[in-house]
Amino acid sequence: ALTGYWLGVDVNSPGMEGYKPIVQYPCIPPHYDYTPSILYSEPTMAWNPSAFVGLGMIPPENIEDFFSNLHSSLKTAGIDGVKCDAQAAITMLGAGFGGGPKITRAYVHAMEKSVKENLAGNCINCMCHPTENIYSYRDTVIARASDDFYPREPASHTVHVVNVVYNSLFLGEIVHPDWDMFQSEHPAAFLHGAARAVGGCAIYTSDRPDVHDFSLLKKLVFPDGSVLRSQQHGRPTRDCLFTDVCRDGETALKVWNRNPVNGVVGAFNLQGPYWDRKVRNFHVPEGETPTVVARVKPSDVEGMAQQGSKFAVWSHKQQSLKILSESESLDITLGSKEADVVAVSALLPLTGVKDNNGEEAMFSAIGLPHMLNGGAAIRECKVDVSPVGIQALLNNLQEVFAVNASKLFPEEGLSFDKSSLASTKLDLERLIAKEKVALSDLYSSPLQTRDDKLRVAIAVKGEGSLLLYSSVKPEKVEARKAEVGRKSSSLPKLSKTVPEEPETFEFEHRDNGELEVVLPAMSSEEGSGQWLLTLIWDCSSEAGADADRPAT
Repeated sequence: ALTGYWLGVDVNSPGMEGYKPIVQYPCIPPHYDYTPSILYSEPTMAWNPSAFVGLGMIPPENIEDFFSNLHSSLKTAGIDGVKCDAQAAITMLGAGFGGGPKITRAYVHAMEKSVKENLAGNCINCMCHPTENIYSYRDTVIARASDDFYPREPASHTVHVVNVVYNSLFLGEIVHPDWDMFQSEHPAAFLHGAARAVGGCAIYTSDRPDVHDFSLLKKLVFPDGSVLRSQQHGRPTRDCLFTDVCRDGETALKVWNRNPVNGVVGAFNLQGPYWDRKVRNFHVPEGETPTVVARVKPSDVEGMAQQGSKFAVWSHKQQSLKILSESESLDITLGSKEADVVAVSALLPLTGVKDNNGEEAMFSAIGLPHMLNGGAAIRECKVDVSPVGIQALLNNLQEVFAVNASKLFPEEGLSFDKSSLASTKLDLERLIAKEKVALSDLYSSPLQTRDDKLRVAIAVKGEGSLLLYSSVKPEKVEARKAEVGRKSSSLPKLSKTVPEEPETFEFEHRDNGELEVVLPAMSSEEGSGQWLLTLIWDCSSEAGADADRPAT
């Protein structure tokens, strides 16, 4: 706890003399009671032990030494992070030290300094919602957004999800909200797992040894221990901001987030129990919890409408794909405590590729359908809008590329022939940055007559089924292992350097446009399962005549 322990430190304990601890009371003359607002929010403070016997506290001038000694001993014991709890208490102990805000800042900064020096900054701030706390953070960024996960309190689970989502709307602008741990082998486990999948938060469990639901955990965690984490903090969609998703009997909570390429929406039926301030406990209404319908639209994901006019929408619960405009909805029926996670991905035009009706083909990278936030597996997706891509240029247009490259980079002494080109590695990123030359200058219009292929490049991490959408079946799918760092946080990125010889992956193209590619199994090694895929279509005028046009 920020005060040492929940009721502070033992001022008489051996070894504490050097810190000069004192007994401090939160209620001091002339105010012998907590303020009416505090008592309204938390009546139990009226009989909190600190009001009667005080709290052992270390003066601010000695608190840095205390935290340094505490955290260095933890480091010596092999501990690499802490959760610093009960942080709000210090805000009431500032009498004689300049007031609550001043002493809070001194304590928070001392704690952060020690955590940074001893534990690499690994800290979860908890019970820290007073503004004196959250406005004081400098070196720690994670803060618990709600009350605890209570495994033995059935009425608490829907309320927990409501709290973390709506609290994150505010807290997420200042800190990175933490949505707490949960247990994978629990009646409400899927509800909590789905919330964590769209929350943009850490995913961790408090499972007892050998008591796990691996079928759920595998929807959240890869074999190498990494997770598919969204880029922002989960927030309620606009149409849920001012609705009562616990008590109005009809509204599903929807939570949106963004991934590197696509978006995600979580849908939850949280109707039923709610926190009753009058009785200071969860209230469970009589009767059955109503079924609700979540209407998920692409526009629920902020900013998604600017990416296109049509979207591939994949429901994890329904295991189905729909093509929608930004204002159309996918309707999902949810029973009590049920949830769904929906991937939303814009359709991209495949310029030069026509379907059998002569219309421009469309493509979308959806993600891993067996993972809850499978869309986050797509790290990058680029459509080569010219019929000639860099790979085709290097592999098939050696002489033209050599002419262009030689003109653009004469000091490099570039002179390619067909036998040596395959083994040549050219650092295009360095040359382009150095010379301020656009990559398109290397494969401009004169080359288009030499290649009638269109390529889509995708950087992806994962194993098993990868779901894409294409209104026209591609010719083939090439794959190369991504070269990334050993850190599990390292992500595959598309490269402009000459690639190694690719593998060819099998794929299945279905009548509704679903395109499934099966990725090889991952290992437990960090950085496993990262691939650079290239999908290739024929742009020749007769190619579309043989293509299957899916129903949308």
